Amino acid sequence: MKKLILLLFLLLNISYITAQEIQILSKQTQKPIPFATVTYIENDSIVGIFPTDEEGKIKLDIPKNIKLIRVYATNYHTEEIETDKIPNKFFLDDDFIHLDEVVVTSQKKKIKNLGFASKRTNSNFIFTSGQEATTLIQNPYNKNKKIKSLLFVLSRRNQNLDVLFKFHFYKNKNNQPDEAYAIKEKSNIFTLKKGKRRKQKIELNIQDLGIVLPKEGLFVGIEYIGKVDEKTKEIIPQFMRSKNDFYSNTELETGVFYIKTKKIIYTYRRYNISNIHKKLKEWNEYDRGFRFFDETEKDTYYTPAIGIEVFE
Repeated sequence: MKKLILLLFLLLNISYITAQEIQILSKQTQKPIPFATVTYIENDSIVGIFPTDEEGKIKLDIPKNIKLIRVYATNYHTEEIETDKIPNKFFLDDDFIHLDEVVVTSQKKKIKNLGFASKRTNSNFIFTSGQEATTLIQNPYNKNKKIKSLLFVLSRRNQNLDVLFKFHFYKNKNNQPDEAYAIKEKSNIFTLKKGKRRKQKIELNIQDLGIVLPKEGLFVGIEYIGKVDEKTKEIIPQFMRSKNDFYSNTELETGVFYIKTKKIIYTYRRYNISNIHKKLKEWNEYDRGFRFFDETEKDTYYTPAIGIEVFE
């Protein structure tokens, strides 16, 4: 009798689930958007957050009480759709500026290190999935310079799993990040391999992407995606436990080191996945929000250890 009741219970619950596999693609390029995010919406609140794989694919098991989903990815326009109208291929509009708007004036083999990745670092900012930090890299030259490499100083507590990051470039508009540069799909995703030490300097050769440092400088950002399950290869996102618990979650283990400086450096952060504060999806200055790291140094500023190498 108990087995019969259990069987009936399972059947009733299965009838309340809609299963569907979808793929998220760029409307402009028709190519997959890797590690986009699908959220379930109920009563105008997010009740589930699910990342796609690197091909933009995800299998959704949607409870019958969920009538709306929201789909978004960094630097794409967010879209909502009713659950009974979800197509198998879901397209998002991008929000990029295109690289042909910038002209490279010269390129030599001599390399110059710019930014903050080569300076002495202090502690580190711990990231949640979807959190992004960006800082302004200024151009000391009077002409455009092609970027050879990206530099980051990253941290991790758990060394047993691979972790994924994305990098981004933003136009500098009055010392604030503006439109994102268009980057070939998947080209801006990189992996911090398991077994590496807690503090690691990452150098990514990106000269084939054709990104240049314009006269006005540009913002370079780094976004944390999540851990990678070793067996299933699925993404394991990491979030804060609650709206009042941003930094105390011991499961949050990956981040970027920062430097201290007496000079104001234009550094910002935002959450590309946030079900708590809408304002956190907008760019907020690190300078104002992180001075509390050292109350004894009132004029001390903090910026992530992010840098670039350019051809002089």
